[in-house]
Amino acid sequence: MDTLTMALTGQFIADKRMEEFRKLARDQYDCGNKMVSKWCKASRKAMKREVSITEWKTWERLDGFMDWWNEEFPEFGGVTIADLRCAEHEFWSGIVEAMSEREAWAFGIFAKAAAAQKAAEQHNNGELEEWLDEPEGKGWFSETAEAK
Repeated sequence: MDTLTMALTGQFIADKRMEEFRKLARDQYDCGNKMVSKWCKASRKAMKREVSITEWKTWERLDGFMDWWNEEFPEFGGVTIADLRCAEHEFWSGIVEAMSEREAWAFGIFAKAAAAQKAAEQHNNGELEEWLDEPEGKGWFSETAEAK
């Protein structure tokens, strides 16, 4: 997105120094230096003026800075729904594969998960039935004159 569009939409606009440091940080991160302190130290040689930890902390407090910063670091985005679905798929694929190899532990995990799912479904259904039987739950229908 260009600078004018960012300014008009109220998005964070980094200055040249921030952009230079983010590029340095990305390179450092890819080389195994994962901490801000390492990036600051690397800036001593790579930039005209070192980025201090104090300057970094000032940047962190700027509204929108971390959103802008993290565009270059998708690793910092946390676990997404897609990641969880992928992990769940891998988990169950491993369980099914182990079951096909007759691994007893896999059958145990499968049985526990199936029992927990069944108990959760029964609990939820019981709550719904209980709600429908309570006076406040009767609001889901209205009695007609013929029903009275």
